[in-house]
Amino acid sequence: MAYICEAKIMTLKKIPLLTIVILLVSYTLTAQRPMPIGMPRNTGSGNMGNPTNNNNGNNNNGNNSTRNAKISADSLKKRDKQEDSITISYSYINNNNRYKLDTNITDASNRYPTKHNYITLGNTGAATKPILFTPNMQAGFTLRPDYYELYKYNLNNNRLFTTNRPYTELTYVIASKAEQQIRLVHAQSPKPTRSFGFDINVVSAPGYLRSQKNNISNFVVNNNYQGKKKRYSNLFTYINNNIKANENGGIKNDSFRTNRFFADRILVRTKLNDTSTSALNPFSAKLETGNGSNSSMLYLRQTYDFGKHDSILINDSTVNHLFYPKLRLAHTLSYNRQTNYYRGSNQDSNYYIQNYGVNILYKRYDEFNLNDDWQNVTNDFSIYQYPDTKNQLQYITAGISAEVWRGRFTQATIKDTSKNFVNVLVHGQYRNTTKNKKWDIDAEAVLHLSGYNAADYSLSASLIRNTTTALGNIELYARQVNRTPSFIYYGLSAVSSFTL
Repeated sequence: MAYICEAKIMTLKKIPLLTIVILLVSYTLTAQRPMPIGMPRNTGSGNMGNPTNNNNGNNNNGNNSTRNAKISADSLKKRDKQEDSITISYSYINNNNRYKLDTNITDASNRYPTKHNYITLGNTGAATKPILFTPNMQAGFTLRPDYYELYKYNLNNNRLFTTNRPYTELTYVIASKAEQQIRLVHAQSPKPTRSFGFDINVVSAPGYLRSQKNNISNFVVNNNYQGKKKRYSNLFTYINNNIKANENGGIKNDSFRTNRFFADRILVRTKLNDTSTSALNPFSAKLETGNGSNSSMLYLRQTYDFGKHDSILINDSTVNHLFYPKLRLAHTLSYNRQTNYYRGSNQDSNYYIQNYGVNILYKRYDEFNLNDDWQNVTNDFSIYQYPDTKNQLQYITAGISAEVWRGRFTQATIKDTSKNFVNVLVHGQYRNTTKNKKWDIDAEAVLHLSGYNAADYSLSASLIRNTTTALGNIELYARQVNRTPSFIYYGLSAVSSFTL
């Protein structure tokens, strides 16, 4: 095209420059005119834009007329805006609201395990706690204050994606001392009735000192199915978290900080595991001395709806089924196993006597291993009622749950002990997000009727007013909780003395 335009300019020297510009613009617009759908390109002689028929020099005008009629009809076809783009959103298990992906890059803590409002022991994967006062407001059974919760996947932060195209997100972060993070997120909906996805996260942080290396590995798998008539649905989720946090007890002497022979901090002597070399190998995930946690969960939720059925005829062979539930029956079954442990090697007996009151030499510990192993099965049945057929974000729910807990505690030279119990609780909730998305009302109550946590309860209510983007939201929130202290404070836990 460029050569043709240049030739026209050379042969039309006497024509004013403005005329040449108009001709060029007109020619460019004509050249860039899209070809009608199904129309072949002109590769030989003949009328520009019309198909060329070279069948022994005979033109079939009847066939050309029919073909041109089809081309004209196809050229009026309306383009589907979603044809070459992705539409993706996600929700949470206990929240019907849908959210868009956050592509903001101004807050790095959104994509990094350690948040800006938490403090740590100085290395990614080490114990953390929030800067602001944040009491445990969960009624019911809890094992211990979890200082590694920030790094774990759970049902509350598990994203359930809905997408019309396969979506993959890959994150790689590298920091000082060979610290690395790799995260892979994938979501796909192979059929309109089914969607699945997974999220894998691996973090390795060797740290600056000996026996300071931390390793985190998490992954979650989701599979969501909804029947063609949108009455029945089920959700299956598997979550696994594995955290290994080595401890060194601090450096032996403050003078090491100013000694030039210890400019490389990996050479500084530490109180625990002084001979460790694991930090020199970024691919080693061994826990030598420190705390570890391994948890896994299987979650299955099934629902069946009663309500108003409707459908829209898209074409002769496609029907879009619509369903507005008025009553929903939901059954949830989950299995959870969590192991918390402490490992000690290359021990300094004086350190354990001074800080923990344990004489590891007298007890003849080989490896000084402590374990708490808990298993839990929860069976829940709930009923949902939707007052407004056209607003699925307004509902009332009531349900009953039964929890079966079994714990086993292992110490080096002490006979294993165990604890078994059953909790029965009832719960209810009212939720209403108005159709204009400006008001959000939420009220929830939980009461433990019997078992280890009998008489524990939780009452909460919130009112949110969504304003403009510049002003943000206005929220009123109140909560009252009566709870039994965490189990770790009752003395049966094997790792109670060694939990940060």
